[in-house]
Amino acid sequence: MVIKNIFQSAYNRRLILAYLICERGPIGAIDLKNTLGWPKNTVKSNIVGLSDLGVLIEFTGSKKTGGYRLLDWGPIKKSWVKSNYQEIIDSLDCFIKKN
Repeated sequence: MVIKNIFQSAYNRRLILAYLICERGPIGAIDLKNTLGWPKNTVKSNIVGLSDLGVLIEFTGSKKTGGYRLLDWGPIKKSWVKSNYQEIIDSLDCFIKKN
């Protein structure tokens, strides 16, 4: 998989976020930041962008100790993301290094 532009990069970041929220949720933005090594603003902006893909998430708990949990994958197949997880991560890394 080759990511050619910033839009594909954002799409793939959102797939990764949805998968991690689904698998580890409820999970906070700081934990996602630490897990992925992305800036906090990147994590937050892509969490907001999940709804653009039709992925439904919610924040549960208090502001300090709460986290995001995935309610619905929408049109995306979790099984596809799971089986292509490492390839998506590797593609994002290559794109970031090039740009």
